[in-house]
Amino acid sequence: DVERVIERGDEVLAVLMVTLTGRGSGVEMESRIAQRWTLREGRLQGAAVLAPPAAWTKPEGGSV
Repeated sequence: DVERVIERGDEVLAVLMVTLTGRGSGVEMESRIAQRWTLREGRLQGAAVLAPPAAWTKPEGGSV
């Protein structure tokens, strides 16, 4: 689930809550991650998954 979206210039940071299920155990686990997308002239130039939350920064510096 998308919890938050921050747009700045050519970058977008999306904070997500994901639910994972163990293939063998069936145990469910939730984890919060962030995805950073970089666009140039309307085209995707790069993407990154950031975890744990301490690794998150706003586009152009600063913390979420």
